[in-house]
Amino acid sequence: MGTILGMAILFNAASVTALPIVSVDTDPFTTGVQSAVETGLGNPLTIDVVVSGIDPLLPLNAFEFELHLDTTILSPTDVVSGGFLGPFFPSGTAFLVESDITGPDIGYAETSLVPTGFSGDGRLATITFDTIGLGTSALELSEVILSAPFGAPIDLAGVNDGSVNVVPEPSTLFLLGSGIIVLAGWRKRRRFIP
Repeated sequence: MGTILGMAILFNAASVTALPIVSVDTDPFTTGVQSAVETGLGNPLTIDVVVSGIDPLLPLNAFEFELHLDTTILSPTDVVSGGFLGPFFPSGTAFLVESDITGPDIGYAETSLVPTGFSGDGRLATITFDTIGLGTSALELSEVILSAPFGAPIDLAGVNDGSVNVVPEPSTLFLLGSGIIVLAGWRKRRRFIP
């Protein structure tokens, strides 16, 4: 029986025509996957980790990934399920395996008890950050593992990383500019007072 199941899994894996892609979507509120975004210092930022092209012949049953970032620019505040594997137990059949937002890497993993798995395109996880510094932070995916039912590995066509550029808010620049003008005027006036 085990040999037949193993042969069926291998046959399904050999029949898959396209391989999935895992991407960082830096602007989940815009249609399509956006790989870069610019935001103001102090603004919260939400990104999605998405998957596309999961074939019904080799459906997704579990996944994990790490996301590397510059913690002097971005501070992760939360990571939640994207719902691709369904709702969490006890109302659903998905289980959280890892959710770690400490350190320079974010680690996240989920698994599902649904024996048929899930196919198509969708959101794996949503991550929220505080923007705490100026500059550009790469959002680099690594250790990406996708598994079909019964632990069969799913090969990837690739991963698409993202980046976030944090800039000063326009109001901050206005205040800074106003302060410089006032100081210059005060200094000039002070020079001409006898």
